[in-house]
Amino acid sequence: MLKKTSLWAAIAAVALVGLSLGGGSVAFADPPCSPADRPCPPGKDGTPPAGAAGQGVQNEQGAGEGRHGAFGVVDNKDSESFDLLTKQGKIEVTYDGSTKCKVPGPGGSDECTDVVVNGNYVSVQGTPEDGGIAANKIQLNRGRSLHEHCVGEVQSFSGTLADGTLTVACRTDGGPDDVFVRTFHVDASTKLSKDIDEPSDLTGEVMVVGMRSLGETTYDAKVVHKVAD
Repeated sequence: MLKKTSLWAAIAAVALVGLSLGGGSVAFADPPCSPADRPCPPGKDGTPPAGAAGQGVQNEQGAGEGRHGAFGVVDNKDSESFDLLTKQGKIEVTYDGSTKCKVPGPGGSDECTDVVVNGNYVSVQGTPEDGGIAANKIQLNRGRSLHEHCVGEVQSFSGTLADGTLTVACRTDGGPDDVFVRTFHVDASTKLSKDIDEPSDLTGEVMVVGMRSLGETTYDAKVVHKVAD
């Protein structure tokens, strides 16, 4: 008689052969997020958020439309709510004393005052409400959103190309009227396209790649290009 381990190994081998003959495949894949982002943010770990069974369609909808989870940058924060700036648009998030907050890793914290900070990139899980989310859990995503790739209309520019402030209405996937404003610091290390020779050239539509530090809302512009008309 086969031992139990041998029996199960034989069953597994038959299953693999059956999949192969039937045109199927077996893959032992990494989680669907990059190594730097693991553990995966909500919605990126291949499983639905807690309490979201049967809500798969809602989670794929646009910003604020019946979503149980989202991730983005904190903006306009007060003691009860904040705007979550996502690539799909802006979502209003409400939170209170029952909301669980977390800064993961060494030196972590469970204080919402350390997590819900303008400029921090966070993951939010909760209950859909009136175009937003009532947060049950908010977690800081270390290392996320340090880079910003922005395409949009210049709102203003002040200073010089060696030390200036560029404000751009960055477009989102939500449509031409759904934008969020980013502020970039331009200095001598910023790579400018050949058609930007003086501050007055920073008008119209531009593409900006920027980098920031956690807790900061202003990005250091690494690249600024004019977008061709």
